[in-house]
Amino acid sequence: MKAPSKIFTFAALLLVPLFLASVSNSVFANSLPDVSNVRAEGSTIVWDPLPEAAGYNVYAGSRVGSQQGQAGFQYVTTVIGSNSYQPSETLRTFRIVAFSEGGAAFSDLASATTVFVPDSESEAVNVTFYNDSIGRYLVTKNCDSTEGDCIAKCDYNANTGNATGGFCNSTSQTTIQSLGTQLTYRCSAPAGSGATTFTAGVYCAP
Repeated sequence: MKAPSKIFTFAALLLVPLFLASVSNSVFANSLPDVSNVRAEGSTIVWDPLPEAAGYNVYAGSRVGSQQGQAGFQYVTTVIGSNSYQPSETLRTFRIVAFSEGGAAFSDLASATTVFVPDSESEAVNVTFYNDSIGRYLVTKNCDSTEGDCIAKCDYNANTGNATGGFCNSTSQTTIQSLGTQLTYRCSAPAGSGATTFTAGVYCAP
């Protein structure tokens, strides 16, 4: 049998990367961007509508902020014609995945924003999980001047991280006094400061 010519072999090698590029482009073309601004408003999950999306799948995860990637997140329901969902079970984490018409494309569950949904008694507290290998999360608490100190805690809802930093925000221009500990970040509005509402936030990591 006659061996293939060097010219044919060289041409075939040139076609390989073109084929791979075509496959790669088709994969990316079938992916939707992540759903943005996913947040808990009270005990309701709300997100910004994605123009390319025909609907959204809701996944429920752990009560603790240690779950990373897709691990521990299970399909719950599908939402069509709305950009909000009120789960029947609170004190859990959730992720939202968009899909296109006919289910031809999806956003990525692994990189989706993780949102914590509090119960009705703790809706002044919000927990935001970062999708990284460290397991970092942010706890914020909204307070008014009648509550005295406003304290955000890393161990809220049985999370196990330690404080790595924090912040205080106020509705007024006054300086809010702050104090950090191993697990908390405390914000205090001085008497007569005029701060009617303020927020304490603490950054946490395992």
